[in-house]
Amino acid sequence: MQSEGKREALNFLFEFVADRRRELFYKVVENRTCHITIVLEDIFQSYNVSATLHISEFYDIQDVYIIKNKHNINPHVQLGLNNRIDLHRFNDERKENTVECYNYFRIKDYKIYPTISHKYGITLFNLPIDEKIVLIFERELSGLTKTDINNADKYVKIPICGFIGSFNISRAIFCYHLVGKLHRSDVDWKLTQEKKLDLYLS
Repeated sequence: MQSEGKREALNFLFEFVADRRRELFYKVVENRTCHITIVLEDIFQSYNVSATLHISEFYDIQDVYIIKNKHNINPHVQLGLNNRIDLHRFNDERKENTVECYNYFRIKDYKIYPTISHKYGITLFNLPIDEKIVLIFERELSGLTKTDINNADKYVKIPICGFIGSFNISRAIFCYHLVGKLHRSDVDWKLTQEKKLDLYLS
């Protein structure tokens, strides 16, 4: 369907939507972004995927990518988030899915930032947002792979004051800080009009 046809369909559908509900749709879609996106690789625990999807939706991050090389993710893990965010999977058994995913982001001019807990990473607060960002969260069982390391533009971390090197809510902190920083910036971070129409009609 062409853009004009999508607009006509949206206007027709919104005739049957209450004003308050329609305003909520507008507010949510206008705040969504693809400027920041998240990649999860070989996540062993399905609830960690579910938690990350909810964090992404809560902080207006539209795209989450899941790489599967070893572990199978429950296909119903995104239940309740259908049509709210876009979930993409790299799970072709014939390919090296991690490499395929990173090549995909390189073509689309994203900067790749694996998240780490050791001293060599730049802090979250110093992470530039003028270019599109991919956050690679460490795998539960084995951390970052050689492929992650070889494809990293830089590593990024949350400054740690205590003895513990990581904690479960770190993903929410990353998203909260970066999306807030994005909203306060002059960066063109909003969805394209075409993407907004698709989201309204999904």
